[in-house]
Amino acid sequence: MGATEGSKTCHKATGLSQVDVADICKELGKKLGMARPEVVFDISNIVYIFSKASSKTEAVVNHLVKWGDAGIVAIPVCDGAVRPVSKRATN
Repeated sequence: MGATEGSKTCHKATGLSQVDVADICKELGKKLGMARPEVVFDISNIVYIFSKASSKTEAVVNHLVKWGDAGIVAIPVCDGAVRPVSKRATN
């Protein structure tokens, strides 16, 4: 979301819906002066999650559209072939 030192922070929460997460992001965004929070999505990881979908492209797009509908600006990031093996091995 553009938070200072955000990459150094790990978060884990269970039992939250996508709307709950979007609401949390929007509140954090307000504190940072953002009209709509921007969230970076690791597309390689999302493709892995939807690897069994009949159309991976459609599944990824639909996933990002759902975040957009919830008020989040989804910024896709692709590592492609440069993605480290350690990242490829985890979800």
